[in-house]
Amino acid sequence: MILRTVVFLIVVAVAAWLLPGWRPLLPPLAAIGLAFLTRRVVAALFCGIWTGATLLVLRDGGTLFASVGGGFFRAADTWVIKGLNDPSHLLVVVFSTLIGGMTGILAASGGIHAFVSIISRTAKNRIGAQLSAYVTGVLMFFDDYSSAIVTGSAFRPLTDRWRVSREKLSFIVDSTSAPIASVSILSTWIGYELGLIADAFKQSNIDLEAYGAFLASIPYRFYALLLLVMIPVSLVMRRDFGPMRKAEERTIATGIPHEPGGDLAANADESNLPPVDRRRWYDAVLPVAAMVCAVLGGLIVSGRSALAAKGATAFPIREVVAAADSFAVLMWAALIATLTAGTLVLLRRTLTVDKLAAAWLKGLQMMLPAIMILTLAWALGAVTKDLGTAEFISKSLSGVLSSGMLPAAVFIAAAVTSFATGTSWGTMAILFPTVIPLAAAIAGTQGMDAAALNDLAILTVGAVLTGSIFGDHCSPVSDTTVMSAMYSGLPLMDHVRTQMPYALIYGTLAVVLGYLPAGYGMNPLLCLALQIAAAVAILRHFGKKSSEIPA
Repeated sequence: MILRTVVFLIVVAVAAWLLPGWRPLLPPLAAIGLAFLTRRVVAALFCGIWTGATLLVLRDGGTLFASVGGGFFRAADTWVIKGLNDPSHLLVVVFSTLIGGMTGILAASGGIHAFVSIISRTAKNRIGAQLSAYVTGVLMFFDDYSSAIVTGSAFRPLTDRWRVSREKLSFIVDSTSAPIASVSILSTWIGYELGLIADAFKQSNIDLEAYGAFLASIPYRFYALLLLVMIPVSLVMRRDFGPMRKAEERTIATGIPHEPGGDLAANADESNLPPVDRRRWYDAVLPVAAMVCAVLGGLIVSGRSALAAKGATAFPIREVVAAADSFAVLMWAALIATLTAGTLVLLRRTLTVDKLAAAWLKGLQMMLPAIMILTLAWALGAVTKDLGTAEFISKSLSGVLSSGMLPAAVFIAAAVTSFATGTSWGTMAILFPTVIPLAAAIAGTQGMDAAALNDLAILTVGAVLTGSIFGDHCSPVSDTTVMSAMYSGLPLMDHVRTQMPYALIYGTLAVVLGYLPAGYGMNPLLCLALQIAAAVAILRHFGKKSSEIPA
């Protein structure tokens, strides 16, 4: 891997020397190329920043060797600091750590396990067991890791008892972890996503508020929405196809939940949880409910105050939400939720003060890789802005790629990058600083007005966010893919092999019946309806009912 990295950086250096006109493009290409080669997104982003910093020193008159050395140190002491030197960026960092800490408390209190235990009692047959796992995954909307860990480990005994294959359980777990967290208005993802969106909009001079754009992009998250709809539909239809059907046949006929052989992960460690008689469902539900109420109330208070300061006398809800300081509101909500979670476990003596602090710190540590990636993404955006990368890409492609084709192209690019790197977050960090300016340039070339530019930017945001999920779902090196298999008690490649046919079909439908028609103006809800209809037809034609499988 080190050799490949060195060779690649030498190629980048030679390209910078021989093709000076293409230098603005080299930092993002270095980041993307190294992410593909090494699957190490943090190192890839840093090398992209280093490349940009070197070119900037070289542009200011430095020699080649001095520029390489100076660029390395400037990448750390100038551009990383510049990436963080923004109040909204710091708000995102603090919000993310608070949400991570709250998630750690919810897990350590046993409240999540108690809540899952209540849901699992409703399962009276195979369909009920699978639907219970699905509902739990959806209700764990605030964190994809927690969803995979809790849903997989808690429902594995139940689905085994009802002869549901581990392949099907891991598919349900994976399809309700990242997809629901990515579209949720309150999750460990939201701060990260808003940080990238806001920075890309600022870089492209797009007059949109990040939170409002995030909400508006939800109907365009075709792949994630299609998955979330089709999982319960397919369960009720009792139809499966491809390797998944064979896995279900095996489990129903023999009771063997997975193919013999393969490396199985150990069960989730519950040794540090409180005793069963101390676990209460409201230890998990009340903090999340407090967070939801705080966001709704905070948006109204913040938005009305902002409109009133401008002299407004009417307060339509859409304008109120758009005018609200979403970063501050999310901070309030995270703080209230964390205090609620901590207060509950201390009042009930579920956790001691020391264990509470340890649980909070453990949850915070889960967010550190994401914060590191986000910081480097901001730094890369700052470097490329000074190099004029966005303007270079815009001039090069704005006359080649039409606005109608852009969303589909962005979705495919995000899917390929995410598949190769195994990280949807890293893909977002790499693509947002490039594709949003490109959308703005295409809009300018085609003479779009501000409203049309905003619509295109929102559609592009949706394509990046859900394209990243699609590639991540197909990738065997994705963290959520690995965790879904791990906590469902299934060898990794068995999970990838059985899930991929569904992912490829739904991803294809998202492009053909989603981003292509939506790019040319079709209503996103109509696009989604067409995708669902096509997916149901495919399932009916190619799927086989479990009732037809010999018992």
